[in-house]
Amino acid sequence: MGDIRDDFQKLLVGRARVRCMIWDIAQKPQSDARIAGWLADMVRAYAGSTPDDFYLLAGYTESGFRFPVLASGRDGEAGRDLNQ
Repeated sequence: MGDIRDDFQKLLVGRARVRCMIWDIAQKPQSDARIAGWLADMVRAYAGSTPDDFYLLAGYTESGFRFPVLASGRDGEAGRDLNQ
């Protein structure tokens, strides 16, 4: 998971209207929600986050892609899952 963390830290400091990250969790699909929550915590903790920040996060599992969305930085909704 260190690779995911390192790559996401680069995404945090980049400025774009939508930021997208895809990771492979095919071997451990139960970790999908945990990773998305962990990334949401990183967004909230990052001092440069703004309410306009929008992240599309996709974890690939054996049953296909899951797309949790982190909308907004520090004060907004985090972890809304488009699959539900």
